[in-house]
Amino acid sequence: MTNIHENSPGADDLDAAVGAKTGLHQDLFDRTAKHYDVFNSMLSLGADRRWRRTAVDTLKVPDDARILDVGTGTAVSAITIARRYPSAKITAIDVNSKMLAVAGASIARAGLADRIELKQVNGEKMPFPDAAFDGVLLSFTLEDMMSQDAGISEIARVLKPHAPVVVLGLGGLPTGRIPHAVAAGSLRALGVVLRAVSRPGYQHVRDDILTYDGLNSIRLLIEGAGFQGYQSTPLTGGIVVLHHALKGA
Repeated sequence: MTNIHENSPGADDLDAAVGAKTGLHQDLFDRTAKHYDVFNSMLSLGADRRWRRTAVDTLKVPDDARILDVGTGTAVSAITIARRYPSAKITAIDVNSKMLAVAGASIARAGLADRIELKQVNGEKMPFPDAAFDGVLLSFTLEDMMSQDAGISEIARVLKPHAPVVVLGLGGLPTGRIPHAVAAGSLRALGVVLRAVSRPGYQHVRDDILTYDGLNSIRLLIEGAGFQGYQSTPLTGGIVVLHHALKGA
């Protein structure tokens, strides 16, 4: 089994340290950890792994890079990174111990325990030294941070100069009357299903999509932390957006 290293404060204090907003999401993750990947596939109609592969390809780091996966969850992105960059060393962090337990089992089954290190760490206050990583990936993590400013500033700190950050995040409803109507109908149906199976916490995902306030806020956040060359790529009609930038010198 992959070892899970704990950061200070202790594991028992980590969820409390993240704050009320993230605490709501952590409760969801506690309850859904074993079935998290199934719910992601339901939410995305099977597209989530394709989005993650696209995000990993966008990193464009050397094969032997040291890569940080922030908010690794069940380690789907970390495993994708390891397979895409066969000589890379990956540090995968998450605040939630139950998600990390599932991640450790998945990594062991994939035979990647020697290349992916799991740590129970709050992404808004990381224990890593400055300029430690050649690339950072966040997959649907930024939305769950209590302070996005603190999170992106920490990412800038631990990245080497000119290294990439790739953020995979929720967008809004697809453009066009028919795609918009189909997506909105799917979200309504999903809400009914999730309530029926006692998963009300996923309501925040639906709400984030329906109330999405545009690319500019994420761009300002990333550029405000000193990143350069910002680019965004809408995926699946814009319901998910890939953000990419490079740390300055």
